[in-house]
Amino acid sequence: DTDPTKWDTSTTQWPIETVVSDEYLDADLETLEELAPDTFIEGFDGDMAYRISIELDKAAQVTELNTIPASFASKRVVMAWPNEVYVTGLTNALTGVRSKQSGQYLACTIGGMISGLPSHQGFTFIGVSGIEQLFNSNFYFTDDQITSLSQSGWYVFLQDSESSLPYSAHEVTTDVSAYQTGELMAVKNFDYVALYYKDIVEGFLGRYNILDETLELIRGAVNNGSEVLSLRTYPRIGAPLLGAEIAILEQLAGEIDRVEMYMEVDLPTVLNVVGLHLMQS
Repeated sequence: DTDPTKWDTSTTQWPIETVVSDEYLDADLETLEELAPDTFIEGFDGDMAYRISIELDKAAQVTELNTIPASFASKRVVMAWPNEVYVTGLTNALTGVRSKQSGQYLACTIGGMISGLPSHQGFTFIGVSGIEQLFNSNFYFTDDQITSLSQSGWYVFLQDSESSLPYSAHEVTTDVSAYQTGELMAVKNFDYVALYYKDIVEGFLGRYNILDETLELIRGAVNNGSEVLSLRTYPRIGAPLLGAEIAILEQLAGEIDRVEMYMEVDLPTVLNVVGLHLMQS
């Protein structure tokens, strides 16, 4: 159809002569006249942009998606799914019509939860506001496919209905190799506790000389900080620190202006699984 407002839906096949690289290939296109008569003429010879499209069923889509978080495999990277959402109250200013927005808005909700809730608060099953509807999530994939996405490092959001608050299937990072790196709560709470102690010991830098009295002052300040943090409790989740003990506190022999301190900390863990066993008497 030569009407410039329409597209011809017919297809034409040309053989690929050589695959030069991941970005270039040689093909004998012969004539492109039927594709764009206003641009190309018979016997076209030159460069042409192209893309390769592969039809994937849902199982193959999950397999392909799971390669993305695996490429990061970092406790510092959180990837939100799904890829399309309706944002509450967001419409076109001219038409008043809402349109699908990027799943990056879901990443913003995760950031807001991290900044607004206690460091040891897990996010699994907690609803988030600001997102009206999800696409390509649990109304698109099966339960097993959603589980596969989550276990591979996707922070997947679900909805019980199209109008209910979205919530996460499991709050994970892209490094699901271990609980300490894959559970977002474990990562952010460890960071919070580490920064808490860092603020305490930084008060001694440059202001004190390394004396026995200084080491005891550091020990006392850290122990007092541990007690304060262990008493900072919340309903259902307790305190960000369950216990702490200084194992080593000493001046470093090879670097005399440095004090080394090793601490053993006991941090809370998220309740993710309950093993219920019924035995008939």
